[in-house]
Amino acid sequence: IHAANAAPELAQLLKLESTHVRVASLKVLGTLGEFARPYVTHMAKLLGDSDDAVRSQAVEALAHLGEHATSGAPQVARIVGDSRLQSERFSALHALCALGESATPFVADMVKLLGHVDSRHREVARQVL
Repeated sequence: IHAANAAPELAQLLKLESTHVRVASLKVLGTLGEFARPYVTHMAKLLGDSDDAVRSQAVEALAHLGEHATSGAPQVARIVGDSRLQSERFSALHALCALGESATPFVADMVKLLGHVDSRHREVARQVL
């Protein structure tokens, strides 16, 4: 199956209840580059999912898409700013770094993390900035 044909079907699978199916779909979508761009909003919605594995994989997938995931930047930045989501926060910083110029409006969120207790968060925030 060509990536252009697979992307819409994978995006439909994101709506299913199964955590395993959603995680697997996100993992593959994250590798499809420009073919996944039309589905970034669907992927970004899962950043608010109640399941940790789904949220984590959504962040990872958007990070892998890099510049192709620019429309998801606001949702990724919300993860960076949410202190309740420590496990996803580190990956979200990497995702913002991968988004390049699209992350510029969220510099203030990243600056706050320069004082984070976790040195990994501080280091990634420094790299992004």
